[in-house]
Amino acid sequence: MNALETTTSSLAVTATGDVFVTETDGVTLETVSVSVTRVLNTGGNATADAVATVALGGDDIVVRTLAGALLTQATGNLTATGNVLLQAGGATSNLELGMGVISSGGHISLAAGQDLLLNANVAATAATRPSTCWPGAT
Repeated sequence: MNALETTTSSLAVTATGDVFVTETDGVTLETVSVSVTRVLNTGGNATADAVATVALGGDDIVVRTLAGALLTQATGNLTATGNVLLQAGGATSNLELGMGVISSGGHISLAAGQDLLLNANVAATAATRPSTCWPGAT
């Protein structure tokens, strides 16, 4: 499966399947609000109500930066039903978790080029699923 390749400062994804994102530099996983203006069949336009979404949710979740920090907002949870990999790529890149990371059926791996800062709970709730952390290793 090919990853969605992005260059953005904020990211929120909710999926009924897998989530694979590769960010070129740093990114923050957070709740975002979206307002969409669309063209009607009459030629006019209409603005849809703003929509707020959770920061991240899906089956298997892989979010990695190539050369930059990976941060999460200070509230909420990143939830998965499968495996989770959060990786901050680059020798000086930090992974900083402000939200909880929960997997109900898979492994959780956290990797950072420099520092791994855990300010929230990390829980792989399936009986035989460990969590692994690698600070200073990309």
